[in-house]
Amino acid sequence: MNRFAVFSWVTVLGLAACSGGGDVASVFKPQVWHGVQIALESRPQPMRPGMNELLILATGPRGLPVADMVVSLRTNDQAPWRQGIQDGESGVFRRAVQMNPGDTKVYVRLQRGKSESTLVYPIQSLQSPSS
Repeated sequence: MNRFAVFSWVTVLGLAACSGGGDVASVFKPQVWHGVQIALESRPQPMRPGMNELLILATGPRGLPVADMVVSLRTNDQAPWRQGIQDGESGVFRRAVQMNPGDTKVYVRLQRGKSESTLVYPIQSLQSPSS
């Protein structure tokens, strides 16, 4: 692993630790796909109707980032897929998505080589900004 990838991963973990966001990742249970742990986080937390930033963190064996994949998102099974933006080689993919009051799931499509799959993350409930 090159030094840039290690530096990127350490930077991402350091920023996450300093974000003051509380227990952000606990809302979505990480899932495993082909030996890669896929964690989903949202900003804001909890999710609200309107624009939300979703972060997908792909971690392989020994906690190393997995960057050689394409990650796409959507908030219902009829919406078009929107590709996540890869954050360097850190294994972090980002995308802002419009969340509507009736949305109950986040769909994450993963593509790596010839393998492809969709993971589904249930949303507890969208809270209005005033709550």
